[in-house]
Amino acid sequence: MKKTIYATLLIIVICVLGIGTYKVINKKIPNTQNISSVETFSINTIETKVKKPENLNEFDSYIEKAINVKGTLTHIKKHDEKYILTITSKNGKIASICNMQSDQIDKINKLKIGEDITIKGIYKGYLIDMILLNCIII
Repeated sequence: MKKTIYATLLIIVICVLGIGTYKVINKKIPNTQNISSVETFSINTIETKVKKPENLNEFDSYIEKAINVKGTLTHIKKHDEKYILTITSKNGKIASICNMQSDQIDKINKLKIGEDITIKGIYKGYLIDMILLNCIII
């Protein structure tokens, strides 16, 4: 009797884990153009507010939400047919790394290093820098 109960519980756990894994793997990538931003930040204001990159946890309430970040473009990198833009504060202490949507290539090609831009993307959190995914130039 106990073996059938354990076997049933094991099957249920495996099914739940399988369904959860399927949902995570097949999660749709949001189209940032169709999502409203919850907040707009200047990268310099963020630097003033947090003082150090390790204090970026103040922005955890914005994780998985669309935000706008304004700042100076300091780096453009192409990696595996995707572009990554870096916006850095004036003092260089805080940066935002923006993984761009593929439909932004024409706009990216017109950008120049040192130009002030605003990016909208899904805030994923921070390591040393703020990470934004599915970004568009606004």
